[in-house]
Amino acid sequence: MTDLIRNLAKLDGHLARFRDAGVLNHIAGRAQPARAGETFQTLSPVDESVICTVARAQSADVDDAALLPVFGLAMEWALAQPGWVPPITLTLPVYAVGTA
Repeated sequence: MTDLIRNLAKLDGHLARFRDAGVLNHIAGRAQPARAGETFQTLSPVDESVICTVARAQSADVDDAALLPVFGLAMEWALAQPGWVPPITLTLPVYAVGTA
């Protein structure tokens, strides 16, 4: 067995989970599909076979990645303040459609 064949077999084991579920965006500690639902395929340079499908992040996904952790930290801080009462609705500007 050649080194190439051994390495391809090893790689196949490592990539099995990505072939099954694809690669999602990691936002605020969670794996999430792209908001627009778009994906692209990553091809092997060895034989051009499909390695996996990857979520295609766009600007809205980048905004989420930047804003959601900040929002989460602000909420943790606010909830730790004695006597703080949250408003009835909490929305992120990214998701706001109108005003309540």
